[in-house]
Amino acid sequence: MKNRVQYLKKIGVWLLFSLVVLWSLGIFAAAEGTIQLSAGETASGTDDTVTVPLVFTRNPGFTSLKIKVTYEKDKFTLTAVESAAVKEATAFQGEEGDEILFLATENCLEGGTLAELRFKVADGVSKGDYRLDFSAVGAVNAAYEPVGVSFEEGKITLTQDMVLVRSLSFKQEVLTLERNTQSTLEVTVWPENAVNTKLTFQSSDPKVATVTSGGKVTVLSSGETTITVRSSDGKAQADCRITVPEMSGKETFLVVLSELNTGFVQTLKLFFVTLLGAIPLGLLIALCTMSKFRPLSALFKVIVWIVRGSPLMIQLMIIFYFPGLILQNNIWGSGDNGRFIAAAVAFILNYACYFSEIYRSGIQGVPKGQQEAGQVLGLTKGQIFFKVTLLQMIKRIVPPMANEIITLVKDTSLARIIALQEIIWKGEAFIKGTRGVSGIIWPLFFTAVYYLAFSGILTVLLNRLEKKLNYFN
Repeated sequence: MKNRVQYLKKIGVWLLFSLVVLWSLGIFAAAEGTIQLSAGETASGTDDTVTVPLVFTRNPGFTSLKIKVTYEKDKFTLTAVESAAVKEATAFQGEEGDEILFLATENCLEGGTLAELRFKVADGVSKGDYRLDFSAVGAVNAAYEPVGVSFEEGKITLTQDMVLVRSLSFKQEVLTLERNTQSTLEVTVWPENAVNTKLTFQSSDPKVATVTSGGKVTVLSSGETTITVRSSDGKAQADCRITVPEMSGKETFLVVLSELNTGFVQTLKLFFVTLLGAIPLGLLIALCTMSKFRPLSALFKVIVWIVRGSPLMIQLMIIFYFPGLILQNNIWGSGDNGRFIAAAVAFILNYACYFSEIYRSGIQGVPKGQQEAGQVLGLTKGQIFFKVTLLQMIKRIVPPMANEIITLVKDTSLARIIALQEIIWKGEAFIKGTRGVSGIIWPLFFTAVYYLAFSGILTVLLNRLEKKLNYFN
């Protein structure tokens, strides 16, 4: 009898052990096919928001996952769900809890973070831990099979009391500032221990004054504007009225004169760089067009024909924009330096072609007897050109070259088509507004005084040169 009892006990133990093993294997198998999620550590923002990451501890894959988040609605509000793991993440607000739907285009097998939940914290919530409960609504995989979902307990941790900005005030609510000045506005935040101290500034009239995110005001022109500062939640704001007095006539004239002088310096630079490049290049082109090697002569004649037959404005735009638009490489560089280089290249090529025709007519105007006389004297071709032909050519080309040089002075204004800030650009800027002056057109017409003065000086100098070379009269 004892043996039978002991035998039955052994069988019972083995049966119990087998059941435990089978139950464990079933739990493990079920766990392997279950999505397991946990809430990561809360990341506090610099304002009234906190971020809670939702992290996978296991993910067998899903195409659709819907979960429910329950928390204290009087203290927190779910404002956003951001997820890089799925195609779409949408939150649905509810009275007892919020539901979040995650949709993936194919089976999502991502690990790590599923999403970041952003909560807005109500004013007055004390620091501490607040329970965050998750529950599964449903999940399916790519085969449209249901997938189990389990969660670990989550929480929102506030490391400081949530005290929001309740009022803002400027240290000075009314200011009078001068044009072309800067001033940083001082703002008082109450209460002092507020957490959402990130402020935004806005100017009611940016033409009068602009303001940066740090409250730095830059005055641009006369008039009045209101600078408004707001808290990040928009519930607190304050205004500061800024008045910029009108300029006197003398101040306006001095500002205009300063800007026009700056533009005229750019005009002079373009003028002299063009002459330095076009005068020698024009002579080289003239020699190529007169070459006895017909392919070379024909090529340069076509180039001269194209350049002289098309508007300089079109050439400027092609040379400036072509590399960037067609070749996808802006070889000129950025800013005013890049524009100046492009304008200089266009002007040099254009005027070199015009000068080449003047050179050619001057060279051909020298009687052949002069060259033959040089040959009789035993001079080489180079000596004949430089000591006989070139010297007589210079005397003949001064009048037409002088005319082209005067024309170049005025043509520099075309560089404004590529936004080079020469004198015409500067004068026109006062119509729209610059340096605290706007709505006046007379500076644009005043630029003509600069052109007349410079053209007059060049005319006098070139006439003296012409008379000096006219030594036989």
